[in-house]
Amino acid sequence: MSRAISPIVGAVVLIIIMAMFTALYIYMLDKVAETARQAFEGVKQVGEASSSISSLKALWSFNGTHITIYIENQAPKTVLVTAIAIVYSDGSYTTVSRTNGSVAALVVIGNTVLNTLSLPLGLAPATKATITISTKGKTPVTASLAVEASPVTVVQAVPIKRAEPTPTAKASRLSQTATQGATTWLGTAAIPTTRNATLSKTYPQTVTSTGGVTYNLQRINRNTLYYTDFESLPSDWFQIDGLWGLTTGFKGSAIEGRDNNQGIGGSSEYCYSKDFSSYPSLWITVKTVRTQGYGWYGLGLVNSAQNRMYTIEIYTSGSVGSVEVWSYNVEINRNWRRIASTLISNYNLNAWYIIVVRYEYTATALNFYVWVYDTSGKQAAYLTASSTSPNRFAPAYICLEVDEVTAVFDDFIISTTDPRYVTFVNIPAPGYRIAVYDNRGNLVNSTVATSSTALLSIVTDAVVGTGYDGRIVVWDPNGNMIINYSVPNNDAILGGDVYRLVVSGGPPQAIFSDIAIFSNLVKLIDANVSLVATANVTITMQVFINGSLAYCSTNKSFNVLIPVTILGHTYNITLVFNSSNPFNVVIRLGVSGSGLFSDYVSKVLLVASDTKILFYNISVLSYVQSLYPLYTLDAYTLFDGSAAIAYNSTGYVLYMVNRSGLYVWDPGWSLVTSACRSVGAGARVEAVGRYITVLPGSKASSICVYDASTKTIATVPLQQFSLYQYTSSAVLRDSVVFTAMDSGGRIALLMFNTTTRGTTLLGYIPFYCLAGLATNGSRIYAIPCGLWSSAIAGDDSRGIAVWVYDIRTGMSALAIVSNSTAVSLLGYSDRVEVDTDQGILLTVDGSNLHIVDLNQLQIVKKVAVYST
Repeated sequence: MSRAISPIVGAVVLIIIMAMFTALYIYMLDKVAETARQAFEGVKQVGEASSSISSLKALWSFNGTHITIYIENQAPKTVLVTAIAIVYSDGSYTTVSRTNGSVAALVVIGNTVLNTLSLPLGLAPATKATITISTKGKTPVTASLAVEASPVTVVQAVPIKRAEPTPTAKASRLSQTATQGATTWLGTAAIPTTRNATLSKTYPQTVTSTGGVTYNLQRINRNTLYYTDFESLPSDWFQIDGLWGLTTGFKGSAIEGRDNNQGIGGSSEYCYSKDFSSYPSLWITVKTVRTQGYGWYGLGLVNSAQNRMYTIEIYTSGSVGSVEVWSYNVEINRNWRRIASTLISNYNLNAWYIIVVRYEYTATALNFYVWVYDTSGKQAAYLTASSTSPNRFAPAYICLEVDEVTAVFDDFIISTTDPRYVTFVNIPAPGYRIAVYDNRGNLVNSTVATSSTALLSIVTDAVVGTGYDGRIVVWDPNGNMIINYSVPNNDAILGGDVYRLVVSGGPPQAIFSDIAIFSNLVKLIDANVSLVATANVTITMQVFINGSLAYCSTNKSFNVLIPVTILGHTYNITLVFNSSNPFNVVIRLGVSGSGLFSDYVSKVLLVASDTKILFYNISVLSYVQSLYPLYTLDAYTLFDGSAAIAYNSTGYVLYMVNRSGLYVWDPGWSLVTSACRSVGAGARVEAVGRYITVLPGSKASSICVYDASTKTIATVPLQQFSLYQYTSSAVLRDSVVFTAMDSGGRIALLMFNTTTRGTTLLGYIPFYCLAGLATNGSRIYAIPCGLWSSAIAGDDSRGIAVWVYDIRTGMSALAIVSNSTAVSLLGYSDRVEVDTDQGILLTVDGSNLHIVDLNQLQIVKKVAVYST
């Protein structure tokens, strides 16, 4: 809390209190009567007494927990401070004199630092002193001194005023109120930006309709990367031990595997030879049955070195069966670990089952989604699992796997989409029936469309029939067969295929398609398809994004913006036009996306102020006079000292801590945990690799650590250091250096190792309030609140103080960076950063970014900071 300057002399009642106190003091010297009379006579002659010590200057400030009194003796002789009185807002007051003995306080006289205050206090000519005392939760309203300057005189300290920001019509500066709790972060960050995708066609495009009532079926998408029905022994597979060969399958032939305990982890694998490690997500399906033994049979996902594996298997020990996800040499070195398991309902030891797996490899985990179906298509089990071990991997080889059993496998597919369904689009109306038959004439399944898109489940026979031929038959709502589509005998019907029902020759129709691709994409936040279409007659336009209907309307002209919810690098856009008359339509198409792109990753300064987080490019500091944010993010919380930010440059993830807990923006805010939260002013958060360290703030003697890899929480108590309020922090390699106030009002400097969870006390900083802390790998820089006089250096200008601590030697030094125009930094903040590449230290106040040369410790320049 700061107070405004006022030239008004202290209230008479305080002077009376001080006079009474002075009388008591002199009574102790056996001078009661005469001195009391002189003291009260002095109260009547305030002007004369004040004039006699007009060369003594006294100021005070309050930071919420401590009051600091600044004294400067400008007189040509030594003066003696004999007593101090502080009056609080509740009417109580505190008096300090030699009769109290020593009291806990931080006293700085010139270059001397003391931890106790003992009165009287002698001040030589041209001497400055600061006295910092805890108010024990009370708010002071005034402070006065008793000075022995013939006679004893009451001097009222003047409260300090902070500078107000200068209004500007150019842009809005960071508000001074927000500055009181502003927090910063400096490093490599990804700046969210908007980019246009590259289209395969140039625009405008003109499309002309065609007519004639004919129906046809056209396969428009195949997402299968590999499939086989094992009608013959495949040549592009290899085995990691076991006995593998052809046998009778569910339809036609199949592959049989017998475990010989010589493969990975003592199991046996038969693997497709293509390396899929570049795919972050895939779907796999296989049909399998156990023929001998009890144990595990299913799928194995193996790394490139063929020494680690995940398995998705059916486990049986008799009449009970379950589906399980295991890892080998991942969670446990050279051993198995079961990650997840669930029972298979109505399990039959001798029955065929279909396993469907989707895996997704992210920056934090390998996630599994597993379904098990019986041969009627009924779901018998479902589970999800995640591997977050540092040893996790993106699967390279996809294998059939047996362990302690002999099993048969059929209908194998590797796909980028769900292989349980065949999708049909552009269905003219509800009521159309669609059926799939295998090459032997057997009905696989059928469905009746309820909209323009229909999903036909073929999970029971994902590689239809015996892997070739087959038919798709379509009937209109009246029961008339309109399509009898035969698949060529060198092709197959596969789960994941997308077919379009093409109606021609009747109402005029036109179909147009394009592919949009985002380059240099790191992470996509959102995307939009902008479409302008103009026709010479009224038409109906349908827009399909990646096979899904996104928009449909009837008009002569269209100007639509379609938000894309299926986020990815590539978009297949299909436009279907229909009308009762022949038509021409002119098309203009664009696809834009907001997200993180590789060429928008740079070193930035993040400033959190008020309810916004601002991204500034600091690479331009050498040649600009002002900075405007590259990006502004709404944090929906007030940065009043109880909220702070940190950025993880590895995963481009922003963290924020406030009173509700630890939040992540990735993109969009979500609560990570409520176990790590701020409990008051001085809260800090730092990201060190996978460890997110939270310093709770006031009234807390602990550190909360969130492991982003394992998603676990650890609380580290620090009672041995008697800390009760954190003030600032910075990252030093694998540690967090931070400051906190101890029970004696001193600012302690400590270092917390995020790996070992050990804390080391490095020393004490000779300030009563810190605005920030920064490191450059070998040194720690501490910046106090307020402006400091550089009289230590021999001049009278004021500036920013810098306390430098050398990690290697443990030596510290204090320097004053002179700058008479510097704005005072306020408390409950951390606004100090070091850029080792440029060799500069940065401090941020409500209006400016101050750039300090690390070698010379002098102001290089001042850059205005704007919030819009």
